[in-house]
Amino acid sequence: MVKSIIKKTPLYRPMAMLYDWFNFNIKYIQEVIRILFLPRTIQTFFLFPFYHTGGAELVHLNIVKAIKGKTVTFFTLPSANSHFLAEFQHFSNCHIIEKMIRSTWRKKLILRCLSFKINRQKDTAVFGCHSLFFYELLPYLKKDVNCVDLIHAFTHVDEPGFEKFSLPYINRLNKRVTISQKGKNDLIEQYKASNIPSELEKRIQVIYNSTNFTCEEIPIKATDIFNIVYVGRNSPEKRIALIGKIASDLKKIDKMYTFIFVGEDLEQGVNPEDRKSCNFVGNITSLKELEQIYRAAHVVLITSTREGIPMVLVEGMVFGAVPVSTNVGGISELIEQDVTGKLIPFIASVETQKDLFLKEIKQLKESTSLFNLCCANSYNKAKQSFSKKQFSKKYTEIIIS
Repeated sequence: MVKSIIKKTPLYRPMAMLYDWFNFNIKYIQEVIRILFLPRTIQTFFLFPFYHTGGAELVHLNIVKAIKGKTVTFFTLPSANSHFLAEFQHFSNCHIIEKMIRSTWRKKLILRCLSFKINRQKDTAVFGCHSLFFYELLPYLKKDVNCVDLIHAFTHVDEPGFEKFSLPYINRLNKRVTISQKGKNDLIEQYKASNIPSELEKRIQVIYNSTNFTCEEIPIKATDIFNIVYVGRNSPEKRIALIGKIASDLKKIDKMYTFIFVGEDLEQGVNPEDRKSCNFVGNITSLKELEQIYRAAHVVLITSTREGIPMVLVEGMVFGAVPVSTNVGGISELIEQDVTGKLIPFIASVETQKDLFLKEIKQLKESTSLFNLCCANSYNKAKQSFSKKQFSKKYTEIIIS
């Protein structure tokens, strides 16, 4: 009662705003002090945008896990959820600074404090991915600081992407990592178009992603049902509505098709008339639960307009799920047509694209010999090319060196 009366007083709103301003500035000062008093034993500084659910975020977490010794990780953009935050905090000293760097002067002070700390450390490395703040930090760093960035995939030509943001800072990058040969070739083409010296191309290195899953033998797949799985987020480039259309059309042909959607708010991305053909299980944070879905999957599906090498395809392949995907990014390095899976040309027209997916998925279901061949080959491909040991070794070499 008293609280509601106070809220109606003329001074309540300005007092509340003053309190929020004061509280934020206290937190900002505390963050600056935390940066300045980071332990001298920290040698590796990571700068990532998010800790929420996502394949890129899982890759970033695995990179942090690979680096032995004390590290610090800064998150520079607001995350949609806290999916990976606890794990990041377990393996690294974490700082969420996205609110602290929204204004120009606050960001500049954080940049100066952080660079001051990095420059005073010995044998330091700074590793960044998809963070504009990372590139803005580079000019403040001494020449003996090892600076490395990771580019997952190029954005569309008409969109601003980190491959474009990074151009003014390429000379300061000791190494650049891409997750596919396609990504490396794209960078080289960009260098040529921008008249960047060819010797800088030697700094680009391909490191394939790894997964958190292992499987000693291919799981036995059910014969009375055909499970098609999508795992990921609901964003425009993923074309979730297209998957819903594919599900509706296949369910009309044969009730054995089952479409499982794993991720947050995916139902909102599917047209209402197609939702009854889809099974939405929501966001799954338990690796054991996700493993059970992959084990039962016959197909893991991607309909994206752009990708690097999607982690979900590799995770499905670990359990013998056949990857079916648009031919974008580095996916052709993962899928060989009718050998490890189905590679479908990217077409902007949704109806035409849908028909191509329908044809290829139906062929996999109807041809047992083709499905078994792709199942075995995709399993072996994942085991040979995407091992955690190889991943950790390469990232350790490129960062620690």
